[in-house]
Amino acid sequence: MSIVETLKNGIKAIVKNKYGLDVETSSFDLAAPPENQPGHFGSNIAMVLAKPLKKAPFLIGEEIAAALKTMDHIADVEVIKPGYTNLTLKHEFYKTELDNMIRSDSAFKNDLGKGKTVNIEFVSANPVGPLNIVSGRAAAYGDTLANILDYSGYRTVRETYVNDFGRQMHLFALSLMARYLQLYGRNNQVPEEGYQGEYVTDIAKAMKEEKGEIFYKSIGEVSDLEACPQYAQFRAFGLKHVLNWQNRTLEKFGVKFDRWFSETSLHESGEVAGAFKIIEKRGLFYEKEDAVWFKTTDFGDDKDRVVKKTDGGFTYFASDIAYMQNKIKRGTDLIINILGPDHHGYVKRLESIMQGLGYEKERIRVIILQQVNLLEGGEKMKMSKRAGNFVSLDELLESVGKDAARYFFVMRSYTSHLDFDMELAKEQSDKNPVYYLQYAYARLCNIFEKAKEAVKDSTEYNADRISLDVLEKEELELVRAIILIPGYIRESAEREAPNWLTEKVHFLASFFHSFYGKLRVMQEDRGLMLKRLFILKALKRTFEVCFGIIGITPREKM
Repeated sequence: MSIVETLKNGIKAIVKNKYGLDVETSSFDLAAPPENQPGHFGSNIAMVLAKPLKKAPFLIGEEIAAALKTMDHIADVEVIKPGYTNLTLKHEFYKTELDNMIRSDSAFKNDLGKGKTVNIEFVSANPVGPLNIVSGRAAAYGDTLANILDYSGYRTVRETYVNDFGRQMHLFALSLMARYLQLYGRNNQVPEEGYQGEYVTDIAKAMKEEKGEIFYKSIGEVSDLEACPQYAQFRAFGLKHVLNWQNRTLEKFGVKFDRWFSETSLHESGEVAGAFKIIEKRGLFYEKEDAVWFKTTDFGDDKDRVVKKTDGGFTYFASDIAYMQNKIKRGTDLIINILGPDHHGYVKRLESIMQGLGYEKERIRVIILQQVNLLEGGEKMKMSKRAGNFVSLDELLESVGKDAARYFFVMRSYTSHLDFDMELAKEQSDKNPVYYLQYAYARLCNIFEKAKEAVKDSTEYNADRISLDVLEKEELELVRAIILIPGYIRESAEREAPNWLTEKVHFLASFFHSFYGKLRVMQEDRGLMLKRLFILKALKRTFEVCFGIIGITPREKM
């Protein structure tokens, strides 16, 4: 449990015991007080209680302060007008907290999820070409959120949905066939709504090389691509090639899925038809215009949705129903779907499916990521010639690298449009937030490399051999910033906001840079040196945990 949770729960218990009131820990603040005030943490709990208790906040603060003083890890409590309750912690408590963080990753974990299984579906791009930058933002956000939830007591399943059944896959197969035949001098054309990017020709070349002349000769004259007997082979080759491509890109990006789920498998297994019958039995379907409609407006959708077309075929929406049921049957407690900026209408749609299947809508959370713009020289980048009509994630990674790409994609709230500044992402200066963090870590590594000469036995700066009884201002600020990180990991999980953690890690780096600029670590005063090495040892481990969650590399040298 983080220090903030510990203190807030203590305050909550005091309020319950003294006033008989149940207060949520989210209803009051606990943070560093202003510089001109005493204490390590300050709370506004007295102001929150003033109205329900009909009492002056200063008097409430004094009553709460008296109870807080009896807690083991609190050295002193002062009440600041009009009623702020400022706490000073015992330095021994700080030492214990830092030591726990050095010793085990469990010190960074919390039990928010209480062992619940959460299925996080993200990227889920059509398997018809390279991943674009919107998919890149989804990949970074989804993977980082999954890491945060892993640290917060959830059992996470990372999953991507392969849309390999419908019209887009069909158009891609036809486009690949046309490009393949063009390699042999044929005049077959890519369908008007097909895929025009140069990458389709590259896949056709790969197919030509793998299949050889015998396969080409087996095709014969083709005027109607859809009637070609080899259509299924083109479709299968293109699907496999693109999925392998997307997987390689994601691996370079530090993202690995537990499951690639095929839409086609839902149809082949009969799950689409099975899920259809569940909704049908609940009386939520009706027929109109020779099609079958789902009464999604019963659950707040803006209009009802077609699940079976006039030709008897199922729609994408029918697949979504079966996919939702499949996830639930696998024992999923919570489903998180991360979708792109053009999917706002899917929120109510997916909630309707959950309710239509007979479950609470709270079991699904739909997160809509906003648009990404790549900027170069302050202007939007031109589209990629190779990809067709978008900038590919591969191109971005080649230009700025994995670390900058991942960090920039998650450093803003998912509700905000993201202007990705390419020049800033490549800049080797403190202006670049990724460089700023990695330089802080490299600086720490340099300190510990120098410490090997002065301190032959690193156990000299273990917790049982140093004292934190006296902390200078910069030391205290850094210590407090370190021990707050586990609480921020929990808050990031509660908010489903990786950017909350990146912001706090950036603050942590700023405290370290300030510490480094004002205080010497390596010095003749051995006790002071060992104390500071102990603090920095905890900081180094904290950076490593946070870098791992965000997905950036802890660089020992810059």
